[in-house]
Amino acid sequence: MSISRGAGHVIVMAMLTLATGACATDTDRTAPADPPVQVIQTVSAALTDAKLPVQERARLLVKRALAHETLGERNDALSDFSDAIAANALETEEQATALYDRGVTLDELGRTDAAVADYSSAIALEPTFAAAFNNRGNALRRLGRLAEARRDYEASINAGNPNPEYSRYGLGQIAEALDQPSAAREFYRSALATNPQFALAEARLVAMDSGPQTPIARKKAIRHKVTALPRTTDAGPTLKPTISDVASQASPYVQLGAYRTTAEANEAWDRAHQGAGELLSGLTPMIVGINLRGKGRYYRLRLVQPSPASAGRLCQELRTKGIPCVPLRD
Repeated sequence: MSISRGAGHVIVMAMLTLATGACATDTDRTAPADPPVQVIQTVSAALTDAKLPVQERARLLVKRALAHETLGERNDALSDFSDAIAANALETEEQATALYDRGVTLDELGRTDAAVADYSSAIALEPTFAAAFNNRGNALRRLGRLAEARRDYEASINAGNPNPEYSRYGLGQIAEALDQPSAAREFYRSALATNPQFALAEARLVAMDSGPQTPIARKKAIRHKVTALPRTTDAGPTLKPTISDVASQASPYVQLGAYRTTAEANEAWDRAHQGAGELLSGLTPMIVGINLRGKGRYYRLRLVQPSPASAGRLCQELRTKGIPCVPLRD
């Protein structure tokens, strides 16, 4: 559902969660409760203590990694996750979660094979990690390994995924890739039966019924541009936007912040639009939903840009006006 604002038209983009691809469980990603910049500063100061116990250091590194991830600073997040994992000091469930979270970051960076390895390591430690099964299924599907992906989606559901609509959606995508439209429709309908406001499944049913059908590449799933319904649950607590099942973001973009509600994101856009003068005139922002494990849903305020250079220039100019901005590219 698009939301009209006085300062512009804000599009809420529905995003599947990477199991942070399509699943939710009690092992969700953890977004820091405090503003991420503040978390990074506080944790960095704490990490200077040479007497810090190894386990506490690893936990702080994970916390800082999640703050970096919230800001879209994926390389920094990857570095911190890797240091925390390498310490081998976390409890089993914590280590599995850190591997899962690093897998999500790797997936966002386009390092799909490495992401699969991390999801697999997380599952080895926690054999009923529904979100990791779902995310690995998403990644395998994008790699064209459809039989393995199907097994993972089914394992995610059998493991008690509290949001099985995400795995059922993935099964529908596989059915489409195999030219099984009847089966695909059944999976999408099943997803909607579980969650009547699941925008991605509804969008595929509408697309299939409006024919001709859009072919789905075996090597890479189609990206769907889906405006959110009144309430979308793209990803359960452990899910995070999938690379393959969200609006295409091949273009560079900038992020103006991450907020707990769409209302806060809309208010932030109004403030930015007012404070930026002509810089943001004519631009159409997006509110991108993401479920971050353990802390719930965040909404990222973003603007697509024509090139990385223009994204960098825009952020530089916005920051001179006191408006936070991070240039990104998925």
